[in-house]
Amino acid sequence: NGTTPWGFNLNLSLAYTPNWADNKLSLQADVLNVLNRQVAGSYYSNYATDRVTPDPRYNQPLNYNSPRQVRLSARYDF
Repeated sequence: NGTTPWGFNLNLSLAYTPNWADNKLSLQADVLNVLNRQVAGSYYSNYATDRVTPDPRYNQPLNYNSPRQVRLSARYDF
């Protein structure tokens, strides 16, 4: 029918800038896809393989979003 189901992802970010480093150091943690939900990104849209044969893959998910990821980073300003 040309539309995909509604979906969402929850991402979290936490940053810390300690005073003892003269506010030049920044530590950060990011968690992407916190709930680890699989959301289809696109669907197979070819209805038929030829003029008379329906394609069994029609409207099946082609790909999904990435699984949960954690990213840690540190930044220092000179």
